[in-house]
Amino acid sequence: MAKLRLWQLTPMHFVEFRKQREADGRAGNTIRLDLSLISDLFKTARLDWGLLYLENPIGLLSKPKQGKGRDRRLSADEAQRFERALQACPKKLVRLAVLFAIHTAARQGEILRLRRPMLI
Repeated sequence: MAKLRLWQLTPMHFVEFRKQREADGRAGNTIRLDLSLISDLFKTARLDWGLLYLENPIGLLSKPKQGKGRDRRLSADEAQRFERALQACPKKLVRLAVLFAIHTAARQGEILRLRRPMLI
């Protein structure tokens, strides 16, 4: 697909893309997010780049069903092994970031965007 121009892409290209992602073992929600990102590209091309003739092939696809989500916790044994591995990490800031993530359930991107407020 990378060699094609946007106007040459059809829904069948993305049906094959969806099938390949499924064959690679990707979850339905991951595939939905992939397709959503591609759909946004087509919307941007139409609205911001002035390619008004461009059709969005993603709108014509059936999407994978929404997954049921996950709710998994570490077992006591896993938690102990994880804690030992974390203590072996030579970088104190990494250890602190991991502990912060565990205790706040914050994601990597959320943690990396944290900034100290400027004091006046």
